[in-house]
This record gives sequence, C-alpha cells and structure tokens, in this order.
Amino acid sequence: MNKKRNYLKLSTLFFSLLLTMVFALAIPSTSKAAYLGKVTNLKQVAGEYFKDYGKYIIAVEYKQVAGAYGYVAELSTNNVSWTPVDEAYNSSADTFLIGTKTTLKPGTTYYIRITPIDSNYNFDSADTSDSLQVVTAPAAVSGTIKQTGAKSNSVSVSWNKATGATGYDVYVQKSGDSKFTYNGSTTSTSYKMTKYNSKKATSDTKYSVGVYATRTSNAGYKAYSLASSTSTVSTLPSKTKKLSGIYWKPGSKSLSISWTASNVASGYQVYFYNSKNKLIKKATTTTNLYTLTKAPKNSVCYAKVRPFIKTSSGKKLYSAWSKKTYFVSQPALTNNFTLTDGRLTVKWNKVSGISNYAVYIGTTSKNMKKVATVSSKSTSYTTSKVNGSTVSKYKSYYVKVVPQKKVGGTTYKGDYGHYYRLYLIFY
Repeated sequence: MNKKRNYLKLSTLFFSLLLTMVFALAIPSTSKAAYLGKVTNLKQVAGEYFKDYGKYIIAVEYKQVAGAYGYVAELSTNNVSWTPVDEAYNSSADTFLIGTKTTLKPGTTYYIRITPIDSNYNFDSADTSDSLQVVTAPAAVSGTIKQTGAKSNSVSVSWNKATGATGYDVYVQKSGDSKFTYNGSTTSTSYKMTKYNSKKATSDTKYSVGVYATRTSNAGYKAYSLASSTSTVSTLPSKTKKLSGIYWKPGSKSLSISWTASNVASGYQVYFYNSKNKLIKKATTTTNLYTLTKAPKNSVCYAKVRPFIKTSSGKKLYSAWSKKTYFVSQPALTNNFTLTDGRLTVKWNKVSGISNYAVYIGTTSKNMKKVATVSSKSTSYTTSKVNGSTVSKYKSYYVKVVPQKKVGGTTYKGDYGHYYRLYLIFY
C-alpha cells in the first residue's frame, strides 16, 4: 500500500550510530560519578520490523545532557527488572537503537530508560531518565480481508486477528485512483467504511482495502506491522434502470429484455409477471440480458430486476428492485387483408391486457406513419388513403400494428421493429 513512514530514516541512523557505538563486554561502573543531570524528553520514534536487518528495532530520542561522555540504555519487560542493552560512548548522541544486540519480539510492550555516563564510564542513578513504555509492531494481518456486508453507501469487512495488535489502521483505494489513503482505525477485527476521502461512499463502486495491524504505547507511539494483502470490495450496485424489450416476435412466447449494466454486480435477479400480476418466472443471470422463453403469447407482462453482489462467504446482498417495466407482444397480421382500388383493410390477432392499438401505414418501410389509434377491442382497420394518396391495388403497402399499454403517465408500446408488406400478385 506504499504507506509513508515519517518518523525516521532508520537505515541511515543505524549505520551512523554503529560508527560511534562501542559494545563493551563489561557494564559501566556504578561508582558514584559527578552529577551530570537527568535525561529528559525521552520518546519513542520507531518500533517496526526492518527487512534490511531482519529484526524489530526500537528507536528512542532524548534531550542531550551537557558534559555527558555517553549514555547507557536499559530494557525491561515489567518496569521492575532492568537489563543494560546498549552503550553509546558519544557525547553528541541523542538517539538510541534498541534491537541491534537484543532480539525484540513482535507485538510486545517494553520499558526503556537512559542514563548518562562520564568519561570514566561511571554513572549516577539519580541521572537516569523516567522509564518510557515502548512497543514493537505486531505481526501482519494474515489471510484475506473479507467483505461481510454492503449498502449503497457503505462496505463492511473483517480480517484475522494479528498477534500483538492493539488496533488496526484501514487504508482504502477507490477504483481508478492512484494510491491508498487512510480511512480509519478500529480496535476490532471488523470495519465499516462509510466515507472515502472525507466524502460519502458511492453506490456501484469498487474499492481496494488493506490493513495495518498496530500496537500503541501509553505514551501514544503507534507501531505499524507490515501491510496486509489487499482485497477488492464494493458497495451495492445502483438501482437497475432502463429495462427494455429488445425482441418479441409476433405470436411468439420468447421475450428478450435488457437493462443498464452495473459496474460491480455479481448477477441479477429477474421477476416476470403476467397482466393479472401473477408471478410467472423467477430467474438469475450474470449478464444484463435475459430471454423469457414462456412469455404469455399475444398479451402483456411486466418485469422487475435487482442486482446483487456476493460476500466472501457467498451470501448475496441485493439492491432495491427496479421500477416495473411493461412489455407488450406485437401482434401478427392475419392473411385475409383486403386491398382494392380505394380500400385497404388490415386485420390482426388480438392482444389481451392492452389499452389500444396504433396503426402505421406507408408506401415504404421507412415512411410508415401513424394513421389511427383504435380500441383495444378492435382487430382490424380500414383506410382509403395512404400518405395523402388514394389506395391502389397496384401498389405495395407497409403496415405495422403497435399495441399500447398505459400505466399511470407512461405508455408502453409493443413495437419491436416488425412490419408487413401487403400487395396483390398479378399475372
């Protein structure tokens, strides 16, 4: 996740201190030394695992004591029993690295204190700093970050507990963005993301999530584990829109519909109802296209769709249902049409459950115009003129009949591009 470390460049510090640090075989004498002054302003500035060294390193800073020849660091696990761990014989030293000689454990709390020494390697316990609680970073979160829930404006995730962690920092990257950003902290192994970069999380959006396990001392220093693996999660898809019938051949029971695809959906649930509001089909599809093979012939039906995503456990999380969209079968014309000079009569099969029919006639397939709207009880229409000219039995005419269903303020049309050419054959 490329998390920035702002506390210290430990590599440079480590090697510079090695040049001035003397690892004596004997501990400096506890003989009474001239009073140098107490070490103050002790604070932790590092406590992470460094691959270059293969160790956990604790770094502390403190205020230099005037006249000090060097300093001795002591380490404790209980703030009672102390063990000298490093000596720095350099009066300008104001930083200690702990862990170069002593093996520190991950996710562990220690205590450190620092004492100045004089040129004879003596020190006075009165000069010893107050003890400071310090921590090493916990182990990294192992395994996969799992998505456990989602809403249109939130994502819930969980992960395995990390050894030695007292908390977790969550980093998130929105799909299409270039970097991870801090999103929040928690002391549990679960997290609900409701915002991204101070703005509300948005529906139909993918995010990548990563976690740093942390351990915090009572002085406020937070040590970070190595980064976890990242996982892609998502909010719920947006409500499905723009359902449309793309094919319903006259007289057929095969109705194909499509809708606007989601960016994140694992699939879609589709329900079909007949004109009497009876559920006739439940279906699931992974694409934004579905064909109902047993649609009510020469009738009306409606459909609704809702997308879903799957959690890491396979549970389906559904968005809201789309608005009901009605589909109307386009009728087939019967063969007993009438075409004479001055008269054209077209007939069609009845479509049940509609409001009316719109009749279109033209002399080509491209110039068909609506010539009439007739009752839902009608199954024929007669005209004497087409495009302003008297009907002639020596011409061909193009006809389509479009059944219409009015629901509220919306009119749904059974127009799937099917038309008929009517003409007489002369020998």
